Amino acid sequence: MATSAVTTLFEWDTIQSADSTEWCPLAPFQTIFVCATYQIEKGENEGSDASAPPTSRHGRIYVFEISLSSKLEPHQVLELPAVLDMKWAQSHICGKIILGVVTATAKLLIFELKEDKTLEQISEADVQGNGTSSKEVLALSLDWSCAKPSIDKSEVKEASVVVSDSHGGANVFHLSDKFELMLLKRWQGHEYEAWIAAFNYWEPSLVFSGGDDCTMKGWDIRTRLDTPTFVNRSHDAGVTSIHSNPFIENILVSGSYDEFLRIWDLRKMKSPLYTCKMSGGVWRVKWNPFTFDSILTACMHGGFHVVDCKNALKGTGEPNLLASYNNHDSIAYGADWSHLDGEFIKTIFTKVKFGQSSKFEYLSLVSTCSFYDHKLCVSAFQF
Repeated sequence: MATSAVTTLFEWDTIQSADSTEWCPLAPFQTIFVCATYQIEKGENEGSDASAPPTSRHGRIYVFEISLSSKLEPHQVLELPAVLDMKWAQSHICGKIILGVVTATAKLLIFELKEDKTLEQISEADVQGNGTSSKEVLALSLDWSCAKPSIDKSEVKEASVVVSDSHGGANVFHLSDKFELMLLKRWQGHEYEAWIAAFNYWEPSLVFSGGDDCTMKGWDIRTRLDTPTFVNRSHDAGVTSIHSNPFIENILVSGSYDEFLRIWDLRKMKSPLYTCKMSGGVWRVKWNPFTFDSILTACMHGGFHVVDCKNALKGTGEPNLLASYNNHDSIAYGADWSHLDGEFIKTIFTKVKFGQSSKFEYLSLVSTCSFYDHKLCVSAFQF
């Protein structure tokens, strides 16, 4: 492993099972981050009485701000149905900072981050499922179309959101300049749960999806969507995470229950450029917003890790493990990089003794959260 250091700055009990954490990417609110929960409450007689109330899934969104305070406490708590995924829009939309949320009640919720650093819901839409299954529909993941470098951090007038669902479908919604959501497309992409859907940030008419049927597929939403642009069966278990590199064209990363991280060139989708064995199912993958060439991973029963892809992207070597974080005692589900630069981080944490700057080139804040131990951590990663 390359030289690295990880320092835990905060630990916080989310009370409910935590599964998602996301940092606001846009100034002046890059000190804001959110953490969401997914709590299951079973009916008293469930399993023995057909008339018993169904399982209830509820959750929360905690809004935090990293500051000079020595404590980590949320300044807002939203009570919601159980949350499965959240993503901030990477650009201002009509001057607003926007957070998208998907829930176990098949809802896509749109929140605005207000000047007082609180979230206010401004729109919502239903995720319908395939219309034929008797199973309830859960909205499983979402992604925003507006993350290409040429527009990153600037303003757009409208955007699209793709949502995957538990019926194996993908749903593309349009968010207008009046913040109204309209369903543009829904198609059946997978036989079982579509764990993930994501845009190609360099060509937002192209969407990727991954399912519990062990396939990753590409789609052109300008077409009828009866045939994918590609079908890849390289994964040996369900495909759980996909992230287009917003800084390097044609580069994609995927994660799977099979415990392998895969790096892809979109021009050669028959097989991955590289694979990297991880220590657990790869539930979330995030490209580093500063270096563009390392990946933060949440590896379920195997903790959290950063993988260095610098040489792999140059074609001069394999990806390698850069840093690991194992300060959690349950399933590693949520992880994200902050968008604060290293020098600013040092001005906030003046009393923290970080590693010698001569040994490390980068300092990043990372938030991580885990499920049954309902634990949120904020840590400094140096490498």
